Amino acid sequence: MKAIFYLTVSLGMVGLLLNGVRAQTAETTIIEWTEVEVPFGEAEVGTNAINRSGNQITFDAIADSLYVRYNGNCESLMLYTLQLGSLDEDLQPEQGTLFSPDLGWFQASEYQAPILRTACALSE
Repeated sequence: MKAIFYLTVSLGMVGLLLNGVRAQTAETTIIEWTEVEVPFGEAEVGTNAINRSGNQITFDAIADSLYVRYNGNCESLMLYTLQLGSLDEDLQPEQGTLFSPDLGWFQASEYQAPILRTACALSE
């Protein structure tokens, strides 16, 4: 019984994550970006493709010159990479790799935490 509960919860989380990816890829929205102050390098957050429910958030970012679609938790500052890819000359995602749900959540790094905080602040 306990195993069924955990399987159901896990499948529900995967469904939530994939819905965020599906919603993003199904639309042809041009992502608008805002700069994020990070300790080193450059980063940006997409301002018009943020989905938030409570502390759970799905958003686009440019980190280390790569496109990243994250699922995050605004309270715990945990992240989950949904998609990673390259950008075209207009800073729009062009090629991406969907990540496996098995990779799991991780604590946002010193570089990633300001990106997550900015996305959370923009979604309030």
